[in-house]
Amino acid sequence: MQDLNKALRHLKKDPVLKALIDRFGSINYQPPPDRFTNLVSEIIGQQLSSKAADTIYSRFLTLFPNKKFTPKLILNQPLEKLRGIGTSWAKARSLHDLSQKVLAKTVQLDQLDSLSDEEVIAHLTAVKGIGRWTAEMKLMFTFC
Repeated sequence: MQDLNKALRHLKKDPVLKALIDRFGSINYQPPPDRFTNLVSEIIGQQLSSKAADTIYSRFLTLFPNKKFTPKLILNQPLEKLRGIGTSWAKARSLHDLSQKVLAKTVQLDQLDSLSDEEVIAHLTAVKGIGRWTAEMKLMFTFC
């Protein structure tokens, strides 16, 4: 959040941007709790309306104690059970693939900051169900 405030101070040096920021206020940015959770949410919500994605994600959370999940807990859920909450077979397999790769450390989400953009894209697109577009959106709006 400190970087956001610094960015706003910088942007306000421009008179046009200052007027817009003063008129509309600053954004209320809530960073995702962690990268794994964010990617799980992204996979579940792909190609769905926000309402449908929120509904399925809420059902997904009910599969786990205290609505908290880890890669291991996701892998303990049979694909059929993930399918039963409204995800497609492809998304259920993607959730398992992401979880397997995080546990095997072939996808190291905590190392993304040290990689170039292209390396991050290659890293993320190694997961079934995460394409270049999703990886680029994560770079622009969430991860780095």
